[in-house]
Amino acid sequence: MNRPIDEQTLQYEALIQNIPGAVYRFYRNHDGVMGFEFISSFISTIMETERFSIDDFSKNFISYIHPEEQEILMHAIDNSYIHLKPFLWIGRIYSEKKNLKWVRITSKPRRRENKTVIWDGIILDITREKQIEEALKHNQNQSMITSRFYSIAEFAGTIAHEINTPLATILLCAEQIIGAIPKESTINSDPAVLKNADRIIEVVKHTIRIIKSVKALTRQTENEPRQTISLKNLLSSILELCQEKIIFARVQVDEKFKTKPDVMLECIEVQLSQVILNLVNNAVDILKKHPGAKKIMVDFLEDPEQVTLMIEDSGPGVPDEYVGQLFKKGFSLKPPSEGTGFGLSICKLIIEEHRGTISYNRIAGTTQFLIKLPKKN
Repeated sequence: MNRPIDEQTLQYEALIQNIPGAVYRFYRNHDGVMGFEFISSFISTIMETERFSIDDFSKNFISYIHPEEQEILMHAIDNSYIHLKPFLWIGRIYSEKKNLKWVRITSKPRRRENKTVIWDGIILDITREKQIEEALKHNQNQSMITSRFYSIAEFAGTIAHEINTPLATILLCAEQIIGAIPKESTINSDPAVLKNADRIIEVVKHTIRIIKSVKALTRQTENEPRQTISLKNLLSSILELCQEKIIFARVQVDEKFKTKPDVMLECIEVQLSQVILNLVNNAVDILKKHPGAKKIMVDFLEDPEQVTLMIEDSGPGVPDEYVGQLFKKGFSLKPPSEGTGFGLSICKLIIEEHRGTISYNRIAGTTQFLIKLPKKN
């Protein structure tokens, strides 16, 4: 025996109201007019509003969609309307409180006799799922950075140990040679001998400083605390680390930052050093093969909240068709023997870890990388 229709209707409505999503019926006629015939009360939870009007929502629903997603959504509606294919769209919306949310909308279309197509489906709030997904991606990215630093650190530590011992011996011998030459000796009167001996000591000490910089740069950075550092000192130490490579490539470096007042920056020094070193090395590698002017400019701009670091070079720049891929994992314009394709992608991850941005610019005949960082992290 069938239950009374009123009781069935009440149970059906209760079922809809208890579903953790907004059940809806959407329509579109042959003139392109579309809107919602019905939508359950859970839409108020998704849209974060206590006063919901289905008429207003029908007229303005596109305005709630993130601007980058609107065209994609309309294309999905068109495709489902024309081919009567099941509708699925995952994208970003703004609630009445202007909070960004992720939703998954699924439905099945059918065509009425008057050619109007209707979709019966459900809107699910998947913001929490996306947050978990982003957190997992963040952890994976951080693990990749940490793993790369650890591998480099282990290798650098081994190399540094092997190099430091003979360097210390060379330094000691050079100092002993100078000290053992009597003042009245004819050798002592030859300026070339003493000049060369002093040069040996100078080069060895410089090499030892480089090794110390490399060891500091590549030490393990897992759980590394943020420190307040001098930006000018950081830039100077990185350029000193690259000095021999810069001289060999016959590149001129304009250290504009040295003329400015210092800026104190809160960051993980080792990671930020890795980014700057990578950008400077890339610029030198490009300019080494460049037939034109070979110039690098390093500078920064400061405002109350953030610092903008600029690294420019006079190289040929990145071809337009590759600009969009610059920061993708595995992409490199260098031959396989010279680049892994992970340098810039790791730079991007590090800067984002510091709540900053990194971007590429091609302006006025220069190749420019801009790093924007908040002063406090």
